Amino acid sequence: MPFNRKRIAQEVCADLGISRPTLTRWCKVGCPHDRDGRLYLFDLEEVRQWMHAVGYGEGHGGDSSEPPLTPEEGQAAARAIQEDTPTLDPLSVENLEEADLRELRHRHLVAKVRKDVADAMRKELDLQVRRGELLDREEVEQGRLDRVSYARAVLLGGPARLAPDLVGLDVEGIEAQLSEWIDEALRELAS
Repeated sequence: MPFNRKRIAQEVCADLGISRPTLTRWCKVGCPHDRDGRLYLFDLEEVRQWMHAVGYGEGHGGDSSEPPLTPEEGQAAARAIQEDTPTLDPLSVENLEEADLRELRHRHLVAKVRKDVADAMRKELDLQVRRGELLDREEVEQGRLDRVSYARAVLLGGPARLAPDLVGLDVEGIEAQLSEWIDEALRELAS
């Protein structure tokens, strides 16, 4: 397939009317895509065929009405598109054995539990941010930069401040003055 037919994720999301998290979730369950390093590339026609095969319509934003889809079902649909072979209806269970059904139900339950845990963790983080227990990354980085700038100013100001006091002192006196200034600068930076 020629590279020029491939599109990046943002273009596919815009063309299909879906969000980036929806496209990411679809990739995990078999939506056809290629990777070039960290870049995901898509053939829009293959993605549309895959959506049709698994029962998603254009503009399907991944709401709660979306049919449960296991990774195996999504990948089977992607393989069928690539091989131009018909796929089984993902909700059809006549052709599955009891062990397969148990495995599918187990995987679906595990996925639901992982989603619930992730939602709970996200809500806990949001609560900690609202309580002021957590700071935004930008705030922490700005605070670090402010502390480094202040330490730099204190240290660079030392020679100008000390020079008049060091004139005419012997080595022990200079050493004592420098030690005293360093201790004072460190106390000031620590506060």
